[in-house]
Amino acid sequence: MRKAIFIFIFAFIGGAVRGLLSYLNVVNIFVTIALINILGSFLLAFITGLSTKSMKIPSDVLVAISTGLIGGFTTFSTFSVQFINLLEHHEIGLAFTYLIFSLGLGLISAVIGYDAGCKFLNKKEAK
Repeated sequence: MRKAIFIFIFAFIGGAVRGLLSYLNVVNIFVTIALINILGSFLLAFITGLSTKSMKIPSDVLVAISTGLIGGFTTFSTFSVQFINLLEHHEIGLAFTYLIFSLGLGLISAVIGYDAGCKFLNKKEAK
């Protein structure tokens, strides 16, 4: 039950931050959502990199951060709907640019985030 409560609280925070960022940048919601998802990919992979290297993160907190906070912050459903909307408005080039930009940079940022998380702990342990 404690884990579920943590996930709920952290998901609320993640969703609120995403909503705030979306509200602040109403000029181009596509760029905002893509950047949120790319940042979320980095952060989730960074946390994963940290947790694989004997860092003492309680499982309740780790799940709350990864599933709740990052899951609430990122938004695959909005990304998917925006992609479909672009296709329906015959913005084929823009739709696939959005798709490639979001997925490509999301994967790259996840690799960089995981590597950074692993290296962060190695530097900390060396001190």
